[in-house]
Amino acid sequence: MARSDRKATIKLLIIPLMISIVVTAIATVSFYYYELDNRKALKRTALAQSAITLSEKLDQSFTDVNFALIESAQGGQPCQSNHTGLSQQLLLKLPHISELRYTDANNQTLCNNWQQFSPSLSSHTPLLHKGLNFFGPHLIEDRAEPIYQLFRRHQDGGQVQAVLHRVWLKNQVKFFHSPLGFMAIINSDSGVPVVINGKYSMPLNADPTFPINESVSFEGMLDNGRMHYTFIQPLTTQPTLSVAISQDLDSLYAGIYGFNASWIGTAGAGVTLLFLLCFQLQRKLNDPIRQLRSAIRRREFFNLYQPLVRSSDHRIIGCEVLMRWHHPFKGVLPPMTFIPLAERSELIKEMTLQQIDTVIRELAPVLRLTPTFKVSVNICAAHINDPAVIDAIIARAPKLKGLVLEITEHQVVEHSSPKIQQALHRLRDAGIKISMDDFGTGYCGLSYLSSLPIDVLKADRSFVAALGTDSINADVLKTILQLAQKLGMEAIAEGVEKHEQAKMLSQMGFDVQQGWLHGYPVSAFEFVEQYLQQRPEQRKPLPIAKPVTESVTPA
Repeated sequence: MARSDRKATIKLLIIPLMISIVVTAIATVSFYYYELDNRKALKRTALAQSAITLSEKLDQSFTDVNFALIESAQGGQPCQSNHTGLSQQLLLKLPHISELRYTDANNQTLCNNWQQFSPSLSSHTPLLHKGLNFFGPHLIEDRAEPIYQLFRRHQDGGQVQAVLHRVWLKNQVKFFHSPLGFMAIINSDSGVPVVINGKYSMPLNADPTFPINESVSFEGMLDNGRMHYTFIQPLTTQPTLSVAISQDLDSLYAGIYGFNASWIGTAGAGVTLLFLLCFQLQRKLNDPIRQLRSAIRRREFFNLYQPLVRSSDHRIIGCEVLMRWHHPFKGVLPPMTFIPLAERSELIKEMTLQQIDTVIRELAPVLRLTPTFKVSVNICAAHINDPAVIDAIIARAPKLKGLVLEITEHQVVEHSSPKIQQALHRLRDAGIKISMDDFGTGYCGLSYLSSLPIDVLKADRSFVAALGTDSINADVLKTILQLAQKLGMEAIAEGVEKHEQAKMLSQMGFDVQQGWLHGYPVSAFEFVEQYLQQRPEQRKPLPIAKPVTESVTPA
């Protein structure tokens, strides 16, 4: 009997122990591969960010050169003394330019910024397209080494050319160091390198397919016989150029395969019930939908407000309400980390209604002064497909007379149905305006757009970023504005970050602007203070709700 009891006891101990060991092993291996994937993603992201950073720097530099060439082209007759002085001033502002050259309509170089050429020099710089062009490396008569040029047509039919410092251009890629990788500025159409640091290799398979029109990344075999991760980012100001960065996978992922020995002790300590309870708790904590539900219940989502300003005088006439998550462990999270899941789970409905209630409470001082103050709130197809949500929004409209609901062009087109059109008409009949966000990035035709109850067209920030460049995106803004005027809609330009952009948008005729130039997304407390500052009769702040977080990084 004693032996039987011992067997039963051993069996009771062995089964839980085996379960604990199996579960611990599975959890440990799963966690290891999960962490490994995250480490790889971080390595890839860091590598890609280097290319993005360089492309942004080059875009800014090329934009500065473009403005300088425009100024030079409009500064009078080239090669005259007064024009030479202007050229010298422009060079002082642009340290990456070695000289400015001027050619006539017959491709003869007449002078540069410090001398005239007699006889004139032949120029074989092809004008590839309208506006700013890049050409190089190529040889010219009076230079022993190949040069790189940015140039555009002069008003008399010739060209005004900026010769880039070779050292400056090559230094742009020299901060990247990899024994089996490279960083290069390449031709977007062919992949041929213009400037390179490292050992350049081309992909063996079809990825990427040249020409490159947008950022692309891939892992694959290059013609050096090694697996690489490659990221290519085209320039916005000069789409014929791209920044490419590549590193072989062995060196990219070196040092990330280590196994933490402390996990063995943790696994041994988590025998039976304790480990299983901890495992269940971990799974519960990692359930993102459960986290969202808990966050809604605890009111962890809060609002930031970005000003909408009138183009004519840059006075605040409204705001866009942006949602953030004050996560108890991760801090403040941007929308991209939770909005897609909230839309898929349809928890976004409750979150948005909670957001509108918060707006009514936090902007009460502004709404008392200006009842029709424009307040833009983002919605999605899940909202307008639910009659109960439409009813709830309409019920809140009397307290928010300037309510504007923003929905992206992509979602309107993708989820187009009579039900959506009916819901949009109900909202408009209730006095709520409808704005189409990110307009120009989708495929919404004129006939279809005119059939929708849209009040506002909001041009995507990518078109504003192209202002001052010769990208085709810069011309799309004019088309969007003409379309809005033709259909009797208001036009808003978002992503305004520079004074030059604001001035150009105002001259084009855009009604409203939004962007970091006019104000970062801020808490309700700070936003109300900003609004009251532009009203001399209301210098003393009214009582308002304190923000959920005192300091939030703009996004």
